Amino acid sequence: MSIVSRICNPNLVQFISATNVGSPLIGIELMSTNLQKELPSTLFRKQQILSIAQDVALGLNYLHLFKPQPIIHRNVSSLNVFLNPSVSDAECIS
Repeated sequence: MSIVSRICNPNLVQFISATNVGSPLIGIELMSTNLQKELPSTLFRKQQILSIAQDVALGLNYLHLFKPQPIIHRNVSSLNVFLNPSVSDAECIS
């Protein structure tokens, strides 16, 4: 968890805390929804689609270039693209 706690990027959900006492729990920044929930009911404009794609790419690029050791997400999907209109078009969980 020490690596995750050092990740700080506007395109990634912020890690808050974790515990393995009792049931393991991870605390992260609260996001309003994810892309999977919004796709069936939302007609995204071209600019929104491009912005979401760019935000996801920037978040993944940050992880792949993370020092001292790159981080690979391994499960990028619409379920893991969190949307929070008040912050930006998309934030991706690591």
